[in-house]
Amino acid sequence: MEKFAIEMILYDEDSKPKATHRQSFVPFRLLKEAVKLQEYVSELQDPQKMKPETIDNLADFVVAFFGNKFSREDLLDGAELSEVMTVINQIVTKINGGANPTLPPVE
Repeated sequence: MEKFAIEMILYDEDSKPKATHRQSFVPFRLLKEAVKLQEYVSELQDPQKMKPETIDNLADFVVAFFGNKFSREDLLDGAELSEVMTVINQIVTKINGGANPTLPPVE
């Protein structure tokens, strides 16, 4: 059974992909941070509660998930918002033991 990879594409200033990073598992080390991630994600649901630190913390989590192969600044400047949110949702799904979000539902 092949593991699916969570993918993050970073773009250059011309909106062209410059780097693609893949990670096929959630390192156990991130479990402690994942508990905090749930709180950050709930803040994203209510813009009134959102703080700049929340965005930095989410960015740091994504960077750590991909093994620190790029910086927070690289992510903030070179990642597309919806792609970052997809990555966060995929990580949350894996942490919660959910189904593979990249596969179609079994009928």
